Amino acid sequence: GMAAAGDGLYMTTVDGRVIRLAGKGVAPLRKTDKEPVRIAWDQPEDPAYILPPVVRKEGDFAKVTRCKVVASKLGYRLRSTGKKQVSVALKKLDRPITGSVTFRTRMKAVANGQGLLSNGYLAFGDGARDNALIKCGARLRQQQASIIQGSLLKGKSKGAKISAPDDKGLEIIVKVDLKAQNIVYTANGVTIEAQIQRPLKSITHVGYAMDSALMDFTPVEVQTP
Repeated sequence: GMAAAGDGLYMTTVDGRVIRLAGKGVAPLRKTDKEPVRIAWDQPEDPAYILPPVVRKEGDFAKVTRCKVVASKLGYRLRSTGKKQVSVALKKLDRPITGSVTFRTRMKAVANGQGLLSNGYLAFGDGARDNALIKCGARLRQQQASIIQGSLLKGKSKGAKISAPDDKGLEIIVKVDLKAQNIVYTANGVTIEAQIQRPLKSITHVGYAMDSALMDFTPVEVQTP
């Protein structure tokens, strides 16, 4: 820092010394022989002090609703823009899927969720609206996995208890057979099966859905036979 006082300019250096510069030469300040030149900061370093620059990733998606998407170690970090709202980030497939497909992703809760929830779903369907999407995911605090058809908050749900510890998160594998109109969802080894309720002829969009959450996801892998 710098400060002007009297006829001099005072400068503080990074190591804690004070220097006075004046027109009449350098003025001696009080002796510091018996004091350490540098006083070490004894507090642990705050890992958030120097954060890497935020890389926005909304551009990777065809539709992003009520959330922000940034790069994370897993791939994407999705943060809902508020509470009590459904957030969606969807990619449009190059060509619609009309037969069978396997989708895979992994998700983890973010430490210090800033008042947001810990849930996430792999979402797919023939449109980008909440009620056009089938969701396969979990609420991690409740350790409850489910397939939700239609609206995330009010749609028909079929679920099972799972084990998804914070350090491991949840592996989501979803096999969809459009000929048989059936879904087989495996969540960390636990399988939930459901028939598709609203006839689904093709899948045009795939991505993520959340309820007022902050979550990390890997990019969705799409595997067709």
